[in-house]
Amino acid sequence: MTPTLRQSLLWCAVLIIELLSLVTPLNFLTITLIMVPLLILYLKLDLKQFSLAYVSSLFVLFVILGGSGLSLLLIIYSLFFIPPAIAMGQLYKKRASIRVVLMIAILVVIAEILLLLFMGYSTGVDPIGHLKIFLTDSVASLPKAMLPVEYLEFSTDYIEKAIWMLPFLLLLFATFYVFLTHAITRRLLKKSTSPLPGLPPMHEWRLPKSMVLYFLIVLIIGLIITEKSDLYFQMIVYNLLPLFMVLFAVQAIGLLYAFVHFKKWNRFIPLVMILLCLYPPVTYVVCLLGVMDILMPLRQRFFKI
Repeated sequence: MTPTLRQSLLWCAVLIIELLSLVTPLNFLTITLIMVPLLILYLKLDLKQFSLAYVSSLFVLFVILGGSGLSLLLIIYSLFFIPPAIAMGQLYKKRASIRVVLMIAILVVIAEILLLLFMGYSTGVDPIGHLKIFLTDSVASLPKAMLPVEYLEFSTDYIEKAIWMLPFLLLLFATFYVFLTHAITRRLLKKSTSPLPGLPPMHEWRLPKSMVLYFLIVLIIGLIITEKSDLYFQMIVYNLLPLFMVLFAVQAIGLLYAFVHFKKWNRFIPLVMILLCLYPPVTYVVCLLGVMDILMPLRQRFFKI
């Protein structure tokens, strides 16, 4: 048995185990890793070999689950990650820049989701409407004694705004999946004959100063519009503001990594900051730090770079 065949069988087994784990309590973890074995298989095999390995894995999965409807659902779910895995693998094989690889993979994931939404609407199904009903019913099903009427009204409005933010959440979902897949796959293949290219070090990540101007424009529009304003303007603001906040938070985290790099700080500090960003008051402070780093800029002042 050749090393390539041995590794292919190993990653086929990993793919089968990950798909089976989606019906276990471990699904919250493995659901984010489905694309990793697919990408590694594509990098190690040509298209025909990859197709054979993938179909064989699905057949084994189908047999293990006895040909039940659950096996079909898992197979359909895995199909969703085939296009981005192939896109990333093909670009890696062509030695494309890492930014091009990640950008195209993100666009492929977004295009797939939009295609699924279009297919749903074309068949008379309203996925977003069903999501809104599900969230509203979930809140309404809570015991009335636990929640005041004002909270229920607030929750309904919050759900409406969350639906408006679906474009931003879609972009966030695609970016998370693609970046995580790249990071894990690159680490797994670090010692292989064809290691994957890496992103620039975090302490070098910077945004152009024009981003602050764009942010101010969106912020002013957000202050001007009201509930009676055009719905599309409201949706644009609700999606762009959190996007800018994420970008400025990344800028601030890059600044902390600069301190880690040049001042030899503990590498654990930026990781703590990333976790703190999930707490809203801290998020605004971190974003402000990112804006200051863009405008001043702080890295040049502190480290002469």
